Amino acid sequence: MGHGETYRNDDDILWWSKGGILHGTSPKRIQFLRDIMEARPGPIDPMNIGISAAGIPNQYYLAYLGPHQSSVKTLKLPEDVQFKTEIIDTWEMTIEEVDGTFSGTFDLEVPGKPYMALRITKI
Repeated sequence: MGHGETYRNDDDILWWSKGGILHGTSPKRIQFLRDIMEARPGPIDPMNIGISAAGIPNQYYLAYLGPHQSSVKTLKLPEDVQFKTEIIDTWEMTIEEVDGTFSGTFDLEVPGKPYMALRITKI
């Protein structure tokens, strides 16, 4: 992970080449992503749950929806396991749990805005 933005400053130091202090909103955004990644229950691998995701089969899935602005996603989870689902707004840095439990194939309503992610965890 890195910080792609650079600002000219009085010391003529570019963060990406020499380190130093990050400016703007990037530090808290990097921390938000780090917190999400550190909260996972273990190493995750690429997989498909109706959409591209990474996870641990039957336990945990994390899917980034990127710039797509769908209002519904069809997910395919194991039939015999109950999951809770959270919608992560990566831009606003919020996490909202969806009411109910989920298993099998179902349609999940998601905010029709870019840069959303889904975290699905076995109950």
